[in-house]
Amino acid sequence: MHWQLIAGLAWFMEPANWPIVLEVAIGIGMVIFVHELGHFAVAKACGVKCEKFYLGFDIGGWKLCKFQWGETEYGIGVLPLGGYVKMLGQDDNPSRQREEMERAKLKSASAATAGAAPASAAATNPAEPNSPEQPAAEAVFDPRSYLAKSVPQRMAIISAGVIMNVIFAFVASSIAFGMGVEQIACVVGGVVPGSPAWKSGIEAGDRITQMGSEKNPIFRDIVNGVPLADDIQKGVNFVIERPGHEQPLKVNVVPEKKGIIHQIGMRSAHTRQLADPVISLPYAPLALDKPDLQPGDVIVAVDGQPVADGAELDQALLRHPGKTALTVERTEKPTEATGDVKAETRILEVELPPLATMTPGIVMQMGPITAIRKGSPADAADLRTEDILEKIDGEPPGDPLTLAARLAARAGETVTLTLRRAGKSLERTVELSQDTTDNTFPAGDSPVAVPVLGIAVSVENTIASVEGEAAAALKPGDEIVIAALVPPSEETQAEKFGLKKGEFQQRHEVKFAGKRNWPVFFDLMQAVLPGTKLELTLNDERTVTVDLRPDAARPNPDRALVLEPVTVLQKADSLGEALRLGERETAYSLSIVFRFLRKIFSGQVPITGMGGPVTIAQQAGMEASAGLPKLLLFLAMLSANLAVLNFLPIPLLDGGHMVFLAAEGVRGKPVNEQVVAWFQFAGLFFLAGLMLFVFLLDVGLIPRG
Repeated sequence: MHWQLIAGLAWFMEPANWPIVLEVAIGIGMVIFVHELGHFAVAKACGVKCEKFYLGFDIGGWKLCKFQWGETEYGIGVLPLGGYVKMLGQDDNPSRQREEMERAKLKSASAATAGAAPASAAATNPAEPNSPEQPAAEAVFDPRSYLAKSVPQRMAIISAGVIMNVIFAFVASSIAFGMGVEQIACVVGGVVPGSPAWKSGIEAGDRITQMGSEKNPIFRDIVNGVPLADDIQKGVNFVIERPGHEQPLKVNVVPEKKGIIHQIGMRSAHTRQLADPVISLPYAPLALDKPDLQPGDVIVAVDGQPVADGAELDQALLRHPGKTALTVERTEKPTEATGDVKAETRILEVELPPLATMTPGIVMQMGPITAIRKGSPADAADLRTEDILEKIDGEPPGDPLTLAARLAARAGETVTLTLRRAGKSLERTVELSQDTTDNTFPAGDSPVAVPVLGIAVSVENTIASVEGEAAAALKPGDEIVIAALVPPSEETQAEKFGLKKGEFQQRHEVKFAGKRNWPVFFDLMQAVLPGTKLELTLNDERTVTVDLRPDAARPNPDRALVLEPVTVLQKADSLGEALRLGERETAYSLSIVFRFLRKIFSGQVPITGMGGPVTIAQQAGMEASAGLPKLLLFLAMLSANLAVLNFLPIPLLDGGHMVFLAAEGVRGKPVNEQVVAWFQFAGLFFLAGLMLFVFLLDVGLIPRG
């Protein structure tokens, strides 16, 4: 089981998080409850006897609780994967359906008459059952059984659960928007080097005002909309507002498949306000230095230079990687102890200590150019992908991870590049851009960007040079196959760093076969505990372990500060607007499920993109942590998902029942019992296999990509 999943499940076990866990359990239980309530209420209205109403499944008779009220047994089963209403004459288990049908029959016409059987049923046996002139009467269904009801009535009973889920999604969404929902704004915080977004010129600070025909999207619409886009090979059209530009920009971005889905390589933006915790990890080196920063502080200047937003803050920290003076705006809340009656805002100067880059003393070999940014100096100088950068002004380019910083120091200068293209050497004279902005972040096997040139170069898995103690075990030409970060023992983490269960850093392994993962792996090295070892498996099957050491001469501009995201408040001003927003959200949630399923069948989205019960619980926990409105929106989405999936024409699901009922309505008689049983067995095996598949995806036993 993947360690991140273990950590996620450990979160649910923490007593401090139990109120949120309770919220999640009640919320998901409510989604199931309203579905079963729909079946139950309409069945009762149609005169059907409901023998059981259960949340969860009482497998083998095991249940958490039960009570009897009238003719119905209510309870909670031990398996929390749904719920059911048990009606007389109806059973989803194909092995018991025949037995259930027999139980729902009255054994004589007189009994049928006594039980107020339908006139049509009584008319089939007009003679007395014991008359010697007539054979024994044919059995008829109990008038209170599900099977005795007309096709339209049974259709109403079956469809009621789905209808209730849609109603619940609408009501929950409307309530959420009435309360006000903080959504992640569609502002760009960074792009992946060499990604479609990077190549098209999208920058940090850009605000996306339209995606395709969708106006004023939120970031969720980008995350969901790009992988599910139609005609994805033609690209997705964006309209962008950029600071300093009067007119909106129109950009077409063609997504690329990375991992299991198509992506454009973009993340959302953050503000200048510090979150809680201030440092991303409690064991990050900067956290151990404890700078005088508090959650809620707003950084307004870096080394005396004002910063207007998160994008400017990022660039300011990039330009000042050493000891840095932050100007912070802090709002002190009023307290009874001080006698204050209103919040007081103070301006403070806080020293942000430098953060040395953690390095194993290994320089990797630079690979070819993988991408060129539109309108960049490299684009103007006719540099091409697959070109290999051999020299800059007659000197080797050196470490690809430091090339961007070294060339940024020469911004505006003209340099001569020696390239190798298709086996031939050529030179290009390039004027380096004055814009040294680096708004990129590594992801997966991404290359590294060189902003002043406008190129992204790959970093190969082959070692180019080694220094320090690593030189005793490694040599140039060694190729890395697997790299792993091995932290100190849990005992050491607890004693030396004060960590507890759920916070322990675990071994983290990255495979390099077929992927150039060094940039993102190097980024992971910057947030490890002191004493963490680097374990390398090489192509000659050797395993080498080296120490990570801080390089004070190479300060890391990324201080692991956690900043609040840029959000937009969606809050209705009236009941009418809340209902309108709720309707739009419900329609969106329903359409996303249809689009996702359609893209699975077309092959655009793999089936490994599905999530199971563990994923649902983890996502629900995250949304509940963000407040009740976010949880309500998640439950609305979950309810819409349940509505669509339950109405698919799969035997045992509501949609499968509707297919059989439709066939019965057309034929004028029920579908052959044996045919129904075979289809139900097939549906049972399919659903059981699907549940097992998504569960194994959740726990990492089946890889997602």
